[in-house]
Amino acid sequence: MRELDRMKTSFFENLSHEFRTPLTLIIAPLKERMIRADNEEKKVLGLALKNAEKLLKLINELLDLAKLEAGGLTVDKSSTEISQFFKLIAASYDSYASSKSIVFNVEVPEEEIWLMLDQEILTKVCNNLLSNAFKFTSEGGEVHLNVQYKNSALTVQVADNGVGVPVKDQEKIFNRFEQGERSGKLQQGTGIGLALVKELTKAHSGKVVLETTSDEGATFTVSIPAEKGTAKESARISAEQLLAMEQDTSTPEVVDHSEGDSKVLVIEDNDELRNYISGLLNRSYQVLTAANGKEAVDIALTQIPDLIISDVMMPEMDGLELCKALSQNKETDHIPIILLTARADKETKLSGLQLGAIQYITKPFEPEELKITINNIVEQQRKVQDKYLSEKPSAKGHELHPFIKKCEEIVMMHLDNTAFDISLFAREVGMSRMQLHRKLVALTKLSATAFIRHHRLTKAKALLKAGESVSQAAYSVGFSSLSYFTTSFKEAFGIRPSEYEREPI
Repeated sequence: MRELDRMKTSFFENLSHEFRTPLTLIIAPLKERMIRADNEEKKVLGLALKNAEKLLKLINELLDLAKLEAGGLTVDKSSTEISQFFKLIAASYDSYASSKSIVFNVEVPEEEIWLMLDQEILTKVCNNLLSNAFKFTSEGGEVHLNVQYKNSALTVQVADNGVGVPVKDQEKIFNRFEQGERSGKLQQGTGIGLALVKELTKAHSGKVVLETTSDEGATFTVSIPAEKGTAKESARISAEQLLAMEQDTSTPEVVDHSEGDSKVLVIEDNDELRNYISGLLNRSYQVLTAANGKEAVDIALTQIPDLIISDVMMPEMDGLELCKALSQNKETDHIPIILLTARADKETKLSGLQLGAIQYITKPFEPEELKITINNIVEQQRKVQDKYLSEKPSAKGHELHPFIKKCEEIVMMHLDNTAFDISLFAREVGMSRMQLHRKLVALTKLSATAFIRHHRLTKAKALLKAGESVSQAAYSVGFSSLSYFTTSFKEAFGIRPSEYEREPI
């Protein structure tokens, strides 16, 4: 029997992988085609896409059941803050509830409660129950999610006021491939979802109970014994920390953007989702947060983040208005923006991209996808910065950001002026000293002071090569001290200017 279980599990695993490849090749082109399709074609493509995704979900459920049956699915518990966890799951159903005019109520503990739970199992259980609740609730109906922790047990209750389940079907509704009736109609689906809920809950040493009567909705209650977990460090940046960042006026010469130094601004009006995203990123980046676009603009102007992740639908100023405001401001027009939202319609996506967003990720999102996307953008920024430092300034001017071109022109115009400093530089650019510094660091890795010196030394190098003496070259590019010029030149190029002068051209 054990060998048979092993063979069945192996069969389902192989079958699952065999199906996933062609399904991916069906789903991806369908999504791509829908972007360019007219309304009539969208209906047909949407139907095909919906059923392809349903088939993929069914394959995953079959695989999970096979693993459970063969004892191959292990429970992997980790410390989980339940309020944030369940609100994040519920948030992915908000837009669906709005589209069906269903009232969706979510009740979770107000205080932080950390429990040892398998997050993957609970996500599958909760998603199955919520999907069923919305499926059997008519427009104008209600769905409730209630989460409590009492007497060392986690209780998750999903209730709806839909069509209900007849008493005669209540005992068999959790049996796999059984389809009960709801209000005289055969239950939609394959009969796998609730069977999977039962088996997954059982694997977590819990139980699931159904309370229902015909035409009065259904209430599913999952109870799981759970031990207290250890609270993890909060991802939220305090007001004091943010103030300290804003007041930091130190001006490093060359900033090394090693991992953890890049600033990411997360804008989301849902507190739980904002903190969840911050928690995903705070080990690799400095995370700033804002609850709406208006608040975010102020932070972007003072902090000049390396990247912005923003929701679209927000109070005060939405994500599209934010993109427009930042892209039209010379102090922030270089900052890449990722729009993260439940609004997946083509019009919203195109509007965001046209207004300056470089990525559009739909909720519910894959955490790893978000992290990889962010890492790729930050890595690309570093490559651009490194390339700028490794090449002769203006050598490839057509590839430079317009702001850098302008800065280079200003510096070259004042190159022989020994009085040309950061204050004059900032005034010519039309920014404050700190804003100029932060934007230059973001684009070139150089502070304002280092940017001026970099161009002076590069020009001096060309003059020496052309035959000018060390003193002539130094004074021509604005150095009033010959010893400081010599020190700076050697620091930059690893050789004294007098030695470089003697090298053959």
